[in-house]
Amino acid sequence: MHPALTYALKKGASYAELRSIDVKRINIETQDKLVKELSSNESEMFAVRVLANGGEGIAFSTKNTYQEMIDKALIAAKNFTKSLEFSNLDQLRKKIKTHYKTDPSTISLEEKKKLLQHLDQRKEFKKIHSCRLFYTEVTKKSIFENTEGRELSWDDLVVGFVVQAFAKEGKTTENFYDVKKAHCGFEIMDNANSFVHETMKMAESLLKAKHIKGGNYPVIIDQKLGGVFAHEAVGHSCEADIVLQGSSLLKDKLQKKIATTKLTLIDDGTKEGFYGWVPIDDEGVEGQKTVLIEKGVLKNFLHSRETATRMNMLPTGNGRSEGLGAPAIPRMRCTFIEEGDSNIDEMLQEMKNGYYLKGTAGGQVNTTNGEFLFNAQYGYTISKGEKKEMIKGVSLQGSILEILPAIELIAKDLSFSQGTCGKSGQGVPVSDGAPHLLLKKIRVGGQK
Repeated sequence: MHPALTYALKKGASYAELRSIDVKRINIETQDKLVKELSSNESEMFAVRVLANGGEGIAFSTKNTYQEMIDKALIAAKNFTKSLEFSNLDQLRKKIKTHYKTDPSTISLEEKKKLLQHLDQRKEFKKIHSCRLFYTEVTKKSIFENTEGRELSWDDLVVGFVVQAFAKEGKTTENFYDVKKAHCGFEIMDNANSFVHETMKMAESLLKAKHIKGGNYPVIIDQKLGGVFAHEAVGHSCEADIVLQGSSLLKDKLQKKIATTKLTLIDDGTKEGFYGWVPIDDEGVEGQKTVLIEKGVLKNFLHSRETATRMNMLPTGNGRSEGLGAPAIPRMRCTFIEEGDSNIDEMLQEMKNGYYLKGTAGGQVNTTNGEFLFNAQYGYTISKGEKKEMIKGVSLQGSILEILPAIELIAKDLSFSQGTCGKSGQGVPVSDGAPHLLLKKIRVGGQK
């Protein structure tokens, strides 16, 4: 056991943990081939958490002064206003390393900058008046030790690429945005040229897209929009701290049917390489697969160690924090709807007339009453089972417990996207996914 942990126990802590993170970060941003940012930096941080007499204390520093931080954390624990305890975890020693094909450190900063500048090619896209490209690379070494005998480390690498293209025709302007991020190497840039071109193409296409009049219609939603629905509408309502606060409409629904029997929804920390991959959470709990809804029945909530103890359940590996100075709270990882047995062509024929909505442009959900509003990036009108004109400025509105039973068909074409989830002032990396979904009828908002 680390000497600082022994010290914490001698000073009256019933539990203590030590964490450290060494981060090296590279950011490159270009706009219209001009370099807006070219930076490389390294930082190191250390933190402790203690439990003492039912109180919790956290202290952190840029210096490896664990004993001093433990003294500060013990003082904070004395002033803690609520009683907190954990169920014990077994001893565990584990080393994790992110696997990748191409080591980005073998490519110079200058080469990466030139690549971004080269990718901004617009010969085919006369209406693109601006293009922003952003490359990020984060190398991280994390270490976790606690008084239960857990000694865990993770050598990690995350690479990301963001494209935003702006199109203009007369007085009309549009933009389209796409992102790729994963625990991987420089291979994420292998298809960067086509990724940039597709983004420019979509920005130009939106110039011709039409607005629609709102109403209640059958709707097909694609994997990106379906993934956001899984994350926002269902996932947040399953986070155990929200349940314990009485702010989730699912608080009394465990083991009850809340969705069509065709629907199974999962939060999984074991999907290696995904942006939402969490092999060990920020409390030293191993990543695992947690089934939230199984064949329409609500089966589980997402737990930190605290919420699991309070609800007499096992931790699920969802205790996550944005940084070492922030408390670990229940957060999603990779949240998705499992595949069904349908396909997009069957859905189009089944729907006949309605809308096919794609991509996500933000949204919101009220976990207390289940009301949600999601914006699609674009979509198409569907007439007699065929895609027709392109549409934009479209939103979905409804209630979780009304929509979940109304999912008529689920396709067998699951795919994933990635982003940053914000909650309680903290942002963490997540992935979400879904197959195509056919909804019998839902409120569609338009701008016409």
